[in-house]
Amino acid sequence: REEARAKLTNPPVTPTDFHMPVTVNLRANEKYDVFAAPGRSSYRAANGKAEMSTNDWVQIFGEEDGWVLEQYDISRDQMRFGYVDASVLPKDTEVQTLHWYDLPDQAVKVNISVTDDPLVSRNIIAYLNAGDTVKVLSSFGNWYYIEMTNAQGETLRGFIPQTSIDLITWDDMKG
Repeated sequence: REEARAKLTNPPVTPTDFHMPVTVNLRANEKYDVFAAPGRSSYRAANGKAEMSTNDWVQIFGEEDGWVLEQYDISRDQMRFGYVDASVLPKDTEVQTLHWYDLPDQAVKVNISVTDDPLVSRNIIAYLNAGDTVKVLSSFGNWYYIEMTNAQGETLRGFIPQTSIDLITWDDMKG
């Protein structure tokens, strides 16, 4: 029972090559809409109903265009990375600005699934086919944090294994 409680109430350790999270105490008993990228027109998991409850831990990784990237607990078997409106943060909360890689679009070399939970459930939120292109935003341990457009034309951010891309730089493209 204690092991289950510890898993449920403690955020996981995240890879050090990603933005360092801060744990934020939000008002209890609140729920906020969560999107897979900054903006209300981006993809929303859970059949368009993804929402974060403030009754368990929430980690904030940084802010981008009025949205904060956060990871939150759904159950002992699932977490999710996503974006909530920055206005949900307590008034004096300071978070870093998110900075991403500056790379050309990358071609995926194999058919692969995209997840919003690379640490626990690896819940699938999208699929990519070999040859599809994505924007690699950052490393996250053995994963890349990527941005793509799904079949419905929505912006979606998630994680794919690093082995699914042979990363190229702007210098590589110059020849």
